[in-house]
Amino acid sequence: MPTTYDAMDIDWHRHHACGLGTVTNGLNLAIVPVKGFLQRYLPDPAIDDWRRGRPLAMTADDFARPLLAASEIARVNTFKSLKRQIEWMAGRLAAKTLGQSLAKDGPAITDLKVAHDPHGAPYLQHRPDLPLSISHAHDYAVAGLHHDTGTAIGLDLEKHQPLDIALMLRTAFSAREGRQLDPADRARFFACWTLKEAYLKYLGRGFRESLKQIEIIGNTRIVDHGKPVAGLTVRVLQPFPTYTLAIVCGPRPSTRQVPAET
Repeated sequence: MPTTYDAMDIDWHRHHACGLGTVTNGLNLAIVPVKGFLQRYLPDPAIDDWRRGRPLAMTADDFARPLLAASEIARVNTFKSLKRQIEWMAGRLAAKTLGQSLAKDGPAITDLKVAHDPHGAPYLQHRPDLPLSISHAHDYAVAGLHHDTGTAIGLDLEKHQPLDIALMLRTAFSAREGRQLDPADRARFFACWTLKEAYLKYLGRGFRESLKQIEIIGNTRIVDHGKPVAGLTVRVLQPFPTYTLAIVCGPRPSTRQVPAET
């Protein structure tokens, strides 16, 4: 069965270097192109080769405009590659933009902080009750924030890069999935791959779970350890050519407790 990629309207006008979009009622997305982020916040030619560059020891003075708190800059300086530093900061810009959109006179962007629960799931410190998910792939970072406090979300962004899909089907997909997936159908493969990862983020399990135990059957039906999962809202988007964005929303699982506000 072919995968349907939903259309997505992105507003690039209100925020420089960050586009906003609404996927469903209550779920907003922010997408940050890495090049736009660098031009606006770190316009240093030395960072142009950010995928292969050495990590930088950053200070607040390196930013063309405020973005990170001192504790966040200290966190960035612990990363072992410039690529990881840039991806992390672009994801923070996406999440903080969504946090600022909650109120007309919200906190300054440097006062908005993203923390992580014991399983690694992100949340806004000043609104830990609102479900947040962050992902990045190649040239983009994306964050999703839902306004329903009883909901959990997981999203995953992937670029369609060269892969041995036949090998991936054997190692990360069940035999049942393998029978319905054509290795030549790259779009369908990446749709299923991103849905698996988005669902694990929704659960808050991280990636310790075997991907073979999470099956995508038919178009977007999710089966967990042989049992179909009910009550989910599943979307597969193609925000840009050769990119797939999968989003899974549903009732907050019992394993995901609301962090205390800090």
